[in-house]
Amino acid sequence: MAAFLRILLVLLPIIALVLWLRWRVKRDQGEEVRELEAKRLRVGMSILTVALLLTGLAFRFLDNTSGEVDQVYVPARVENGVLIPGKFVPKDEAPEEIREEEGDDGSGEPGAS
Repeated sequence: MAAFLRILLVLLPIIALVLWLRWRVKRDQGEEVRELEAKRLRVGMSILTVALLLTGLAFRFLDNTSGEVDQVYVPARVENGVLIPGKFVPKDEAPEEIREEEGDDGSGEPGAS
């Protein structure tokens, strides 16, 4: 439901603009220049709408780097001159200093220090 509401909030201004353009074209039926202008704007707004929707869907379904609930982020570090990239690991596999920052001493009880 929240995703639908967000999509609706993005699309409302575009829908309002398209409706206004339709009303303007119908009002000025005899003027071909305005109709052509309105048609170009409608096509442009349609392309923009599709691009925004595809971008939103890509972020929603392709972004799988946020980690799971029971994981912690181990930041990138340099060891022996080699850069080791950051990654998400299960809490029990995290280095001690990361677990201490998270408030987990490895006993399975949160905040039990």
